[in-house]
Amino acid sequence: MAAPRWRTRFGQIPFKIGHQWIWTNLGIKPSSGWSVDPFGHGSTVPYLLSASGIKGTVIQRIHYAWKQWLALKQYGDFRWIPSWSTADSYGSLLTHNQPFDIYSIKHSCGPHPYICLNFDFRKVQGEYTEYSLKAQAITEKNVKEKAELLLEQYARTGSLFPHNVVLMPLGDDFRYNVKEEWDQQYTNYIKLIEYINAHRDQYKTEISFGTPSMYFQEIMNRYNQFPTLKGDFFVYSDIFSEGRPAYWSGYYTTRPFMKILDRELEDSLRGAEILYTIAVNNAKQNKFSSYSKILERDFEKLINARRNLGNIHFFKRESTKVREKQRTMSDEPFNNDRSKKTPVLEEKSYVRIFRLLKNVLQKDNEAEWRPPLLRNPSVSEL
Repeated sequence: MAAPRWRTRFGQIPFKIGHQWIWTNLGIKPSSGWSVDPFGHGSTVPYLLSASGIKGTVIQRIHYAWKQWLALKQYGDFRWIPSWSTADSYGSLLTHNQPFDIYSIKHSCGPHPYICLNFDFRKVQGEYTEYSLKAQAITEKNVKEKAELLLEQYARTGSLFPHNVVLMPLGDDFRYNVKEEWDQQYTNYIKLIEYINAHRDQYKTEISFGTPSMYFQEIMNRYNQFPTLKGDFFVYSDIFSEGRPAYWSGYYTTRPFMKILDRELEDSLRGAEILYTIAVNNAKQNKFSSYSKILERDFEKLINARRNLGNIHFFKRESTKVREKQRTMSDEPFNNDRSKKTPVLEEKSYVRIFRLLKNVLQKDNEAEWRPPLLRNPSVSEL
């Protein structure tokens, strides 16, 4: 998400549902973070990520002056620590700053975007883009030339760090959505990789496909200590999009109604989750079997409410955070007939859970009780 508050980021989607899903279905606990698109980062991020089991994270969109300073000092890999903490204490996080403006292949293989366009091999029928027109398939005739061109960019990137390991992303927004691109990117890059590795004595380089976890392991094999940084990365500012400094601060105050609605839904859902847990435990302890069965049945409704809120976060990423044009907001999936049912479904589940909780805890004056934040009184009669 663009710049979520802590509850959005760590409560509903990535760190609750996401981590639970990965553990339940794959038996894996994530150890690396990938936050290359938030518009800045708060000072509590390293503490919260560390508490969730993340050992290292990759960031990118920070103020261009920060990027310049980190590159000048070769501090692109550092330990990010909370303001109340020390480098060796709980809550510090090994952090890698991608040194260039943004994560597209054009802007990330090195400092020269128009050279990097040679190495974005997506060519999908019907698409006419700057990379599809410039990039050429790797063949035996051009592999040496292209490999040396790519290595020059990698070497320039490596000069911004004190070690000899470089992390290069291969992607962008809305990529790898068709089978052809997977084959095109892999087939061409594997030819470059095999050629460079076959001439290791000449180029003094070894390349392989990898992950952020592998990168962090490699640099930790080379260094025991990293520079430390306290503080945040606000406000975000870039210079590449308009050719002059652009400060990303307006979205904190735009569309206040959508921001209020989003926060109220988050708080209502979190309140329902907490009270649902209390109700379930109370029913089990007091052997209220009938209520326990109802609560177990309604757990799926609570899950659906959480997912619906997650869908709102994804659909409204540009409007709640907020960057999009009015015509875009008017045409988003949240506003179609199907999605308009979502808030009502959430309210029904919300009311039912609170009523069950009230019965389990043996509260009085049920007729006067109303769940907070509901705009339509008739919903409370459902």
